[in-house]
Amino acid sequence: MSSDSIITLYDVPSDFSGKAWSSNGSEQYALNYKGAPYKTVWIEYPEIEPTMRSIGAAPTKKKPDGSPWYTIPVIVDPSRTATSGGPTVVSDSFHIAEYLDETYSTPSTGPLFPPGTKALQQLFYDHFFTNVLLQSVPMALPEASLTVIKGIGDSPANLLSAGNLKTSALKALRSGMGCGMI
Repeated sequence: MSSDSIITLYDVPSDFSGKAWSSNGSEQYALNYKGAPYKTVWIEYPEIEPTMRSIGAAPTKKKPDGSPWYTIPVIVDPSRTATSGGPTVVSDSFHIAEYLDETYSTPSTGPLFPPGTKALQQLFYDHFFTNVLLQSVPMALPEASLTVIKGIGDSPANLLSAGNLKTSALKALRSGMGCGMI
């Protein structure tokens, strides 16, 4: 297989040795399950917005001030041409899973979303992202990435305003999960 047809997955490294940050590696699982060839490009938070803009990725959310918020994971699939004429670029874990289901399904691989469950999974994903995943950002990211998350959203900014970042993140995570102890 030529390198021209290998998907590029953009992700942030975590403080956990050899592990990805975004969505606990669900994109890697989905790519592996679908048998889609890929390589990972590791980027730190300061590099996300300029890199995503340069590859034509869509922003996934809005910052509190209304400006675009670029997040990862993002995949670039050079084997599929987008309407722009360039490679297909897909932002956001959920959209990546939808794309892989539509593009890389074979008789030997079932769907990533069992029939009739996509809406429920989208609801869970949205709640999980806001109340759990976003709250746990400071606990897993290297220092280089922590320096730029202030201001990208209310939750990380609130976490950064507290004294001990990782302790504050754990408290916010517990609150987001609706439990007193983890």
